[in-house]
Amino acid sequence: AALDKLLAPEVSLIVISEDPTHDVDGVKPYYLGDTQRRKAVDDFKNSAPKSQEECDNPDNRFKRVEILIVCDMLLTGFNAPILQVMYLDKGMRDHTLLQAIARVNRPYNELKEFGLILDYFGMFEKLNDALNYDKNELGEAAFPYGKFRDMFETNITELVNLFVGIPRDGSHQSAMQALIMLNDNEAKREQFEKLFRNVRVLYETLQPDEFLRDFLNDYKWLCKLYMLYFKKVHPTEHFEISEEDGAKTRQLIREYVDVKEIEEEFPTYKLDENYLTKIKDMN
Repeated sequence: AALDKLLAPEVSLIVISEDPTHDVDGVKPYYLGDTQRRKAVDDFKNSAPKSQEECDNPDNRFKRVEILIVCDMLLTGFNAPILQVMYLDKGMRDHTLLQAIARVNRPYNELKEFGLILDYFGMFEKLNDALNYDKNELGEAAFPYGKFRDMFETNITELVNLFVGIPRDGSHQSAMQALIMLNDNEAKREQFEKLFRNVRVLYETLQPDEFLRDFLNDYKWLCKLYMLYFKKVHPTEHFEISEEDGAKTRQLIREYVDVKEIEEEFPTYKLDENYLTKIKDMN
């Protein structure tokens, strides 16, 4: 009920194994039946509706669900790579806890390499004891949220340092200087692609963390540069905000990057080596 008031009734869904003989009366209104329960779980694993018409279709009501409320039934055998966050408020141990971590940690396209667990129970304060496994055999099953911040700061700092001497002011000239530099230096091109992918994934993971505020101007500049760079490598008639960018990065681009202006300043032609060399000679 609290989630319904805070978000909307269709955002969360209770999914339970039904036992009419033993369940209390307060649980029974949440029964879905086997068919609807399977459909709810299957729809949750897929992407949300992309159009308003698709969203309004009654057959897609489970596709609008963003939060599943479960107890035990979906912690084992639930293969949903799209799952990004688990809110944990019960005690677990050993293989059950390891399975819960595995549920949210499945990779999903290039934007999700790991998941988040918000621990309301305190399990992660003594994770190794709760898992009861040899850490050397298990490896690092989970690490504190703060490590994401450290990783983001390290990667975006390395990324920005590739462009030392180039003003990050959003101007046409600075963008061309950065493109020329990338065109002339294969090692930096490879670093740029790798580091931007890392930063993009971490940004999607951390947003809306206030920690990101100090890095937003640099990230906006890098997003615009990556759009130009991608256009150079894969010329297209129009700039499009790619699904690969992630919902939060796409929102940032819509708010702060003038795609129409970019198309006017960088019309559709192949920014090949000869073109960039001529620009460099003119400077």
